[in-house]
Amino acid sequence: MAIINSYNKKRGVTYVYDSFSYWDKELKQPRSKRKLLGRRDPDTGELVPTGRRKPPAAASAHADSDTDYAALYNRSQEAIRKKDAMILRLRGELAEARRRLLKKSRGIARAMKTLEGLDSPGERNDA
Repeated sequence: MAIINSYNKKRGVTYVYDSFSYWDKELKQPRSKRKLLGRRDPDTGELVPTGRRKPPAAASAHADSDTDYAALYNRSQEAIRKKDAMILRLRGELAEARRRLLKKSRGIARAMKTLEGLDSPGERNDA
């Protein structure tokens, strides 16, 4: 991780980013990602958080808040149960649709065989 200072000539502001590198397996070359930390105050040189990111103090205050993890866990479990039920229902519908398709395709194959039998010249009796 590195701290990057980037000067915007158009606005005259220096933005501060936290940059970290990683290896991209698909491209087989190193890449980097940046996360905006804020702006550099031109007078004092201090970091001023921008509106895009919460200040670190607010993030830690949120972590110490009274979050009801039990209720959050229960809501998540209920959502998982509903999605599992939906998956089972959709799998049943898919199986039924496949059965119908197989039945229709067999009927079509029999009809095609019958039509081929009627059209064959060896079975015609031209009198």
